[in-house]
Amino acid sequence: RLSRLDDVYALKFDLPVQDKFIAMFDSYDDLHAYASSDDEMAACISLVEAHGRELPSKIQKIKENTVLNFNDADILYSTAHKAKGLEHKNVVLSKDFNKIFNESVHFNQSGQRITYPEEEEMNVAYVGITRAKRQLVLPSEARALFMREDI
Repeated sequence: RLSRLDDVYALKFDLPVQDKFIAMFDSYDDLHAYASSDDEMAACISLVEAHGRELPSKIQKIKENTVLNFNDADILYSTAHKAKGLEHKNVVLSKDFNKIFNESVHFNQSGQRITYPEEEEMNVAYVGITRAKRQLVLPSEARALFMREDI
C-alpha cells in the first residue's frame, strides 16, 4: 500500500498524515519504536530511511508505471499470499523471509534439525517458492540453507 508509505514519509518530514493509524503516533521516532513489532511498518520505515526525500518521486514513478491487469505488466510485485494459485516464469523471493531461512533457527548447535515455531511463515515461503516455472532467485540466506547436504 503506497498510501501507507506516503504517510510514514509525511510523519518523518512533518507533513500532513492521512492514515488514521499512523496519525496516532506523536512522532516518527514513536512510529519507529512501534515498528519493531510490525513487519509491514518496519518495511515502510526502511524504505523511508533508504530513499529519504527522493521517495515521493519514486512512488510517483511506480504509480505512473502501474497497470491494472497483471498480464500487461513487465514486472509484478506481489505478496506470497496474493500469488497463491498463480505461476510465473521467473520469481525473485525477497528478503522478507530471511528469518525462516536463517540456519540457526532450524538447527541446534549439534546440527540437528529443530522444529520451527512459526509454521505459517514456512508455508507462505513455500507458496512463494513454488510459483516459479522456469527460474527462482532466492536470498543468500535461503540458498545457504537449501545447499546443506544433511537436510
